[in-house]
Amino acid sequence: KWTFRPDLQLSGRGRGECRELHYADIVQSKSWEGALLIGVSLVTGKELWRAPADVPMDKLALGDGLAFVLLKAQDTDRRGLRVLSAVDTQTGKERWQATFKTETVTAPVFADGTVYIGVAGVDGSIVALDAKAGQERWRYRLTHDFPTSLLAIDSGVYGGDNWLYGVSRETGRELWRPTELRRTVDDKPQLFRIRGLLDAGDTLIAPIKGNRYSAIVGFDKGSGALVWERPVGERLSRVALALAGKVLYFQEQLEPTVSGEPGGPYSLRAMDLSTREIRASQLPFPDD
Repeated sequence: KWTFRPDLQLSGRGRGECRELHYADIVQSKSWEGALLIGVSLVTGKELWRAPADVPMDKLALGDGLAFVLLKAQDTDRRGLRVLSAVDTQTGKERWQATFKTETVTAPVFADGTVYIGVAGVDGSIVALDAKAGQERWRYRLTHDFPTSLLAIDSGVYGGDNWLYGVSRETGRELWRPTELRRTVDDKPQLFRIRGLLDAGDTLIAPIKGNRYSAIVGFDKGSGALVWERPVGERLSRVALALAGKVLYFQEQLEPTVSGEPGGPYSLRAMDLSTREIRASQLPFPDD
């Protein structure tokens, strides 16, 4: 019906690149001078507004007619600190801001009128904010390392990295004590990072990778306990997960056979979650 081509030529320094459509009505575009959020009419395809944004698209969340985007504060008192900005998706006008005393935060996550965000630093926390007003609802103080991403699903907010956290969405109280995952591989202890959490009903699924060992693991959502672990090879460098029913699809990128060379080819595989058996395996395909 229509094609949208944003004009991103700024200050004579060249034209930018349209990065991604998000929910079909917000476009993030990367220019020489940073990034922009652009509102586009679904009916006409015409640009409605622009707003600043200086982080990748995966740092954006949408809900209640707002786009929640991370910025870097530019004023003298807050320079370098992270700011969460709530932008009206109809007008592009900012509704509210929340400033965090750190440069490192997770991507915001929206669920049922609340925005959740992880904050690093001496005040490391998982924070819940009212989506419409930006007021803080609760703050869970981290007792261990900062989670690099959050997942808000059912009654919990979950975050992972060196530790797996589970917090009540309603109160901010712990659902269970933080969990870490250690294994001994070739007689050497290893701590595995728990990243890329995926909701699978009563289970949280994540890929783990260490030296000469990689696996897909499942944690009980109610207790945080490890309930299963499926090794998937030694030479895995990256995993992407997708779930359809009881089938988990995961993409592997094999490590290069020669050290220092680019990553190897990709392989798409499927796992039956009922049995944890690999149901299908496709031949590697090139990264292009």
